[in-house]
Amino acid sequence: MVAAGLVLGLVAGPAGRAHAACSCAPTTVAQGMLDHQVVFTGELTAVTPGDVLTALAFKVDVIYKGEVTYLQGVATLASPDDCGLLEPKLGKWMIFADQFPAETGPLVVNVCSPSAPLVAGQELAPELVNGRVPPDKPGAPPTTASEAISLSGELPADWRPAAVTTVGALVVLGIVARALAGRRRRIVQ
Repeated sequence: MVAAGLVLGLVAGPAGRAHAACSCAPTTVAQGMLDHQVVFTGELTAVTPGDVLTALAFKVDVIYKGEVTYLQGVATLASPDDCGLLEPKLGKWMIFADQFPAETGPLVVNVCSPSAPLVAGQELAPELVNGRVPPDKPGAPPTTASEAISLSGELPADWRPAAVTTVGALVVLGIVARALAGRRRRIVQ
């Protein structure tokens, strides 16, 4: 539904005030997590107004859904009548966006999403869990392609050599410990 409104707004162009008005109701964070392709928190560092779209530049802190980079551009429709963000203030934001047009267009955010400025000291919504740092963020820990550990009881494919080595080491350690323990008893008696 939001995408249809964006299509109409981008294809038909900005309409006069008598013909267009933003009439969507903002959604909850839980619904936003389901409805939007990209969810992240970050700092809005620049706003560049345009005729149809306003460009927003972010430094992404944490990604909760989708793929973005540390320095991420997002767009909003320039007119509040078309549900664009009205004069977004620089600072920390929670963003819910979609790529429009799909696969080729920019990420677009609007007032119908739960996107909002973050307030210092206020906790994030409980739905924002399992976030990750953008892989290209300066100072971010490197990501490795190591095999994930399964919590469902599955063992990695190469578990046998490590298990045999571990059991062998424990057997040898047990024999040595037993021999030393028996030897001490003879000396003490």
